[in-house]
Amino acid sequence: MTPDYDVKVEGTSITGKLRPVLLELSVSDEAGQESDTCKIVIDDRGGIIEIPRKGAKIAIWMGYKETGLAFMGLFVVDDIEVGASPRKMTISGRAADMTKTMKQQKTRSFENKTIGDVAKKVAGDHGLEPLVSASLASRKIPFIGQTEESDIHLMSRLAKDHGAVSKPANGKWLFVEKGDGKSASGSALPAVIITPQKCLSWSIKLKDRPQHKEVRGNWHDRKTAARKTETAKGSKGSAAFGLRYDRPSKDEAQWAAQGKAKDLKSSEASLSADMVGDTSIMAGAPAKSVGLRNGLDMDWILKRADHKLSNSGFTTSIEAELKP
Repeated sequence: MTPDYDVKVEGTSITGKLRPVLLELSVSDEAGQESDTCKIVIDDRGGIIEIPRKGAKIAIWMGYKETGLAFMGLFVVDDIEVGASPRKMTISGRAADMTKTMKQQKTRSFENKTIGDVAKKVAGDHGLEPLVSASLASRKIPFIGQTEESDIHLMSRLAKDHGAVSKPANGKWLFVEKGDGKSASGSALPAVIITPQKCLSWSIKLKDRPQHKEVRGNWHDRKTAARKTETAKGSKGSAAFGLRYDRPSKDEAQWAAQGKAKDLKSSEASLSADMVGDTSIMAGAPAKSVGLRNGLDMDWILKRADHKLSNSGFTTSIEAELKP
């Protein structure tokens, strides 16, 4: 099939001008608080492409002429590099939803609110719609403080304690269970089957990590003035993993232990692969390696997907962690 693309700057297509000078067009999709990014590398010897202003919006579509193009995202130009030997221009952008205000520090607190309440307030502050997993939305948080801390960091911290992923994307603020496999629209992401036929190259790393039979989270019971412990089942091994900080309630200690147990399980193996370009592959999607080698048929969650179109063709590179 024939790789194809379309690029619009402030609503105007520049694809016709790009075709003779484009060296690379790439979009990186991250599962987490890191911003999705794009990069356009141009042969600038003729000065054909006008230097865009910082803050200009770039919309990108990628795919194949035979099957059509898929919308890859709306980005804001935040870095431009022009140089010689060779003469080229590199335009970099971040996801339009990742605004500077999200990184501004705030001091406030939330008392007796659900995760759904907190997500609604934070998302609303930035003109986004909250999208929270049903299993998380009703969890009651007695207190969470935000002291000289950005909204991005606050939601990331909350996500870590609840085995979730927090990310602004496509007009929404996602706060979904790790491995939930949901897109920014709330629909299920298509599963990725990783086979030798689809891979240009691949690598699986089985990591030598200490294994824990359980994770323990402590909390202080005000009624009895006693320090108590909640546990979450780990994978294997005989040791227990203890969380560093005490939580203010029994539920929060339990949720934090469960979240850490997921993280420990996920870190036991990692996968990376270069595949034939496929725009349906997205960060956060479930994946399965099949037939790569005996003993390596495993379930994964994609952490990152890099879609790259150049003179060499169209490829999608993925990074994944073990499904908890």
